[in-house]
Amino acid sequence: MIITNAKNRYGVIYPYFVCLGRHQKSTGCTRKAVLISKIEKMVEAHWATVRLDPKLRDAVEEGLRAELATRRKEAEDEHKHLSSERPSSPHNAKS
Repeated sequence: MIITNAKNRYGVIYPYFVCLGRHQKSTGCTRKAVLISKIEKMVEAHWATVRLDPKLRDAVEEGLRAELATRRKEAEDEHKHLSSERPSSPHNAKS
């Protein structure tokens, strides 16, 4: 599947997924193009039915929380670093 954009006669562009073989006319694929928004809704509907094993869910949550804590610490450190480099007032800035 590839993404292609179709334009209607009014110039409105619609992004579609289309079979690469069909698009290049290199296969006998008969699958029609599908709007990306429709595929997104189908993916959301599928994932709404998926349930993780509680132990796996807890492990994923723990890993995500650890990663977020690391990223937050890095962002805070970067903020401190940038704040220390910034002149405290416009009168102290060098030209």
